Amino acid sequence: MSILTRINIFGARLQEPIKSTDRRGLRRRTIGLALLVVTAAVVPVYDWIYANFDFPWDYWVVDSKAESLRNLTLVASAFLGLILLLWRSTSAHIQSSVSQKTLHADRFKNAASMISEEEIPARIGGIRTISELAEVDEEYYYLHCQKLLTTFIRERSRDYWLLQDGEKTPPVGEIHPEGKTSFKGTIKIGAYYGQEPSQVLIEAAEVFFQIRTPKRMRFYEENRYVDFEHCKLSNIRVRFNKVINVIFDGADLSRSIFYCCTFKSTFFAATNIKLTIFQNCIFDGIDFTNTDVSLAVFQDCTFKRCTNPPSIFNEQLIDVINGEHTSARFL
Repeated sequence: MSILTRINIFGARLQEPIKSTDRRGLRRRTIGLALLVVTAAVVPVYDWIYANFDFPWDYWVVDSKAESLRNLTLVASAFLGLILLLWRSTSAHIQSSVSQKTLHADRFKNAASMISEEEIPARIGGIRTISELAEVDEEYYYLHCQKLLTTFIRERSRDYWLLQDGEKTPPVGEIHPEGKTSFKGTIKIGAYYGQEPSQVLIEAAEVFFQIRTPKRMRFYEENRYVDFEHCKLSNIRVRFNKVINVIFDGADLSRSIFYCCTFKSTFFAATNIKLTIFQNCIFDGIDFTNTDVSLAVFQDCTFKRCTNPPSIFNEQLIDVINGEHTSARFL
């Protein structure tokens, strides 16, 4: 499924609560109108009762029908005014809520369209808009923003690897008289992805980890695992975050920096962490199977052995942690 197809699906879902809120507002307006009719009918009903029944008015300490009617009219007017005030306040709140939801839904769809553009500034602008929307409603917009960024990172990573392969392999094109293949295909690919396509992936990955907090993750079971297998995530900067339930198997995390992060239930099987710096990090329930850690830096890091799920360390990682030139330790 393409990114644009997912955008349309998310956009349709974002419209559902708006329609539901509008229906609730219609019901409230109907109830308010019914109360208004009942209140307006108080005076004629009172006049009819006074004319047709021998009611003990003296019991209520009134001297005449006119005075009773005046008092009842004042009470009814006050009651009607209260109803109108509550109805107007509720109606204004509903209108404001619907307007805000519509605005956020439009911003989400516009941001999703922007990250599909060819220009890198447009993509980065869309990613930052997604970051802002994730803060609006942690129980609703956050999940859609996370899904969109995850899909974007996976698909753009795949395209990035295709671009790298396209630059290494002679593209298909016209054969020149001297027997050389035209480079028209490679030039077209490079023009589409811009001068530095990895910058967009860096921005998207950093925003993803910024908005994915344990507080927001508890709302949805869908947050259990995020698959970044074979994704291009090099040169990212993640600070003061919890990287929980993430699969980095086969991904490229080279030259990245993780500062004061907690990795829990995270998989690094066959992951490229060349020149990656882990500083003041905690590893709890992680898997480093078939991962070359010889060129990674673990500074003041803590590795927990007895965890659930259990941590899996390869021999090379154990040697690095137990080495003389590292400040990492086991617990």
